[in-house]
Amino acid sequence: MGSMMLWGAVAIASFTVALLLPASAAFAHAGGTVPQARLSADGPRVLVEWWAAGDDVSDIGVGLDLLPEEASLAFQGVGDAYPTAEQERRFARSAELRAYLLDNVQVIQDGEPCDATVFVPDEVIVAGVRYEFICPQQVEQVSVRITLLHDRDEQYRTYSIDGTIWSEIHTVHHPEHVWDATLVPATKEADGLPLLVAGIGLVGVGGGVVLWWTRATVGNRSGGQ
Repeated sequence: MGSMMLWGAVAIASFTVALLLPASAAFAHAGGTVPQARLSADGPRVLVEWWAAGDDVSDIGVGLDLLPEEASLAFQGVGDAYPTAEQERRFARSAELRAYLLDNVQVIQDGEPCDATVFVPDEVIVAGVRYEFICPQQVEQVSVRITLLHDRDEQYRTYSIDGTIWSEIHTVHHPEHVWDATLVPATKEADGLPLLVAGIGLVGVGGGVVLWWTRATVGNRSGGQ
C-alpha cells in the first residue's frame, strides 16, 4: 500500500512537470512521463529510488541490445510486442544493465563519489530501481548527478524530489545538482510522500491514470503468459 501511495504521488509530480515544461522537452516518447528520482538520507547513507515509464526503461534495454526495439514501442501503444517475463528477467539481471545504472547515477561528497550499490528487481520495467550510496561522512550537502537515458535522447531528463518543496531537473546540459539533506525533516518517510509541486493538485488525476494504465497493461500482459 505504501509503495502504491509513493508511486501514485510520483505520477502526480511527473504529470505536473510535463505541463510546466515545453512538450518537446518533457517527453522523449509520445505519452511518456518524466522519470523520477526520490532522494532520502540517513547518516552517511543516501537512497535514490528511480522510476520511469515502461517505454523509457525498455529503451535502456534497446540501447544495450538486451531488448528488441518493438518492446519499447509497445509501451508507446505501437504494436503489442511487450517483452516476455523471461526477457525482462534477463534484462533486469544483466551485468550490462547494472553497469549502465551505476555509471549514470552518482552521489558526490566533497568532490569524491560515494560508494554505490544498485538493486534491480526482476520487474524493473514497472518497478524501477533503488540505489544505496555510502559516503565517507554524515550526509549534509551532496551533489547528485543523473544522466540516465541521456545517451538515448538528449531531451530526456529526470525530476528529483525529496518529499519537501525542493526539486531539480537533471538534463543533458545540467545533470548535476546540489541536494541539502539537512532540510528534509527526519520524520519524513518515503511512503508518506506529500508532493507539493507548483501548487497544482488537480493535475494528479491525469498522472494517476497514466501510472494505473501502465501497470494494468503490464499486469495483463504478464498474467497472460
